[in-house]
Amino acid sequence: MSDILAMMVAGLDDESVEVRTLCAEGLCKLQLSGRLSSHKLLSRLIILWYNPVYEDDMRMRHFLGVFLPVYAYSSR
Repeated sequence: MSDILAMMVAGLDDESVEVRTLCAEGLCKLQLSGRLSSHKLLSRLIILWYNPVYEDDMRMRHFLGVFLPVYAYSSR
């Protein structure tokens, strides 16, 4: 499991928009489901949300824009 997780985290820096978005979505879903709990990962996702370099990646920005408030309200 840790190898897959490491690949997903590394995918957040991938040049491909599709790979980066899929990795971000997968990590968000793991965080939301409670299968993964990482403050470092959460801060990394927040940085992705506010990073102007990824401003054109509308799918990832939309997904993070929905995930972050939902995760904040569902957080234990």
